[in-house]
Amino acid sequence: MGHKSDNSFYPSFFERLFDDGKKILPDAVVSFKKISVQELKQSIAKDIENLLNTRIGPLHKDLSLYPNVQKSSFNFGIQDFIGLSTSDNKTENIILARIKKAIEIHDSRLKNVVVSVDKVNPNQSSLSFAISAVLSINPLHELVNFDAIFFTATQQYKIKNCNK
Repeated sequence: MGHKSDNSFYPSFFERLFDDGKKILPDAVVSFKKISVQELKQSIAKDIENLLNTRIGPLHKDLSLYPNVQKSSFNFGIQDFIGLSTSDNKTENIILARIKKAIEIHDSRLKNVVVSVDKVNPNQSSLSFAISAVLSINPLHELVNFDAIFFTATQQYKIKNCNK
């Protein structure tokens, strides 16, 4: 991700990959508009939502012996939590730990990731949580916070907003 002195950034990999508005220059270099810090934060929120809504299958081998595989697209996403209750503290902690690990592995722009329960409501079929981290893209080092919900019935995550 490139940074310019006017506090503008290039869009994330996924936004560049799926952008229909890109233009090809005569020398076949792809040009993208630069985005502001707030747009960057919104882009990161979208990337986290995509990460958490991507499922990985059960692994039959311990990947700790293969650190490059752990960080690859092979392991991009998070495991399903079907059949687990968010009203159980142990399960809740497992979910939060896996979210934290997935973000740490797959989004190098975020450092010191903390995932914590935001609201506890045992009657709901969802888990509200907060994601805090330091956005670290040289020279920018700024605390960012995201509000998120995990819907247990659909196994979907929604990032509601990021700090402004």
